[in-house]
Amino acid sequence: MPSKHEAIRNEAQDSFIQFLNVELKLGSTFVQSAVLAHGEDHEHAKDSAILAAETVERFKSHIVKVKARNEIGRRLTSLKKMLATL
Repeated sequence: MPSKHEAIRNEAQDSFIQFLNVELKLGSTFVQSAVLAHGEDHEHAKDSAILAAETVERFKSHIVKVKARNEIGRRLTSLKKMLATL
């Protein structure tokens, strides 16, 4: 049975993974918005998507769970590919 400290660490890791998943979803949504928008709205959505990708890139190395880290890395690659089309 995990200690209280290990349980708290696991819960924190799960919350952290959720945060990165939300950033990836937001990034994807901003890319979709940028595709549909024009002018300043396009640039704002594109910049927001880039910021989401940069945030995930900066923090993904802190993911302890290998399977989650690999999945987030895969989704980040997909987001970067979408960004390259803008």
